[in-house]
Amino acid sequence: RAADTVRLISRDAKGMTTPDVRWDVRTTARSLDAVTLALPGRHQVGNARVAIALIDELDRQGLSVPDAALRAGLSDARWPARLEHFTRCGAQVLLDAAHNPAGARALAAYLADIGWSGVTLVFGAMDDKDVRGMLEPLVPFCASIICTTAPTPRARAARALAAFAAGLRVGPAPEVMAIEDPRTALDRACRPGARVVAAGSIFLIGPLRDILH
Repeated sequence: RAADTVRLISRDAKGMTTPDVRWDVRTTARSLDAVTLALPGRHQVGNARVAIALIDELDRQGLSVPDAALRAGLSDARWPARLEHFTRCGAQVLLDAAHNPAGARALAAYLADIGWSGVTLVFGAMDDKDVRGMLEPLVPFCASIICTTAPTPRARAARALAAFAAGLRVGPAPEVMAIEDPRTALDRACRPGARVVAAGSIFLIGPLRDILH
């Protein structure tokens, strides 16, 4: 695979993608020092390697991409609602459009990296999604789960989600409740000092981001 030709060497022992961590980029075509990866999450390291490999291939095909442009792309990229932090009513809120099991696992890995536990999860999902695969990676980080109904006919109802979540056996059982309206669910979760994670469906995250932004 082309990405195998790209090395990203972290200057931080944990290898996390945070604004204060710098990475050295090494490929057969270029060498850049002290590059920031703007997008958080360990999975973004792999995504960055793929992007760099593609840019090197463009160079080989005669379309030159300067080092400065590559550096800017890695350092300035923005992805709304993907591991995006807000504050509301004294709570720290992490918004993430983790709408499938892979996304939920990436979110769980990020929560482990930043040391979040005992969170309140505001969760909504579509009726045709793998709800078990989405919830199981996240439940161990939760003190409570507020299930809500995303504003679309495709959504699974809050009560059905709550019944499913209450039946999961993944570590200590969090408190589970159903609040139909997403804004009300978010307001219930956000209290001073709380850590809130909102995830599960893009159809849910979009309206919540409008409230938080």
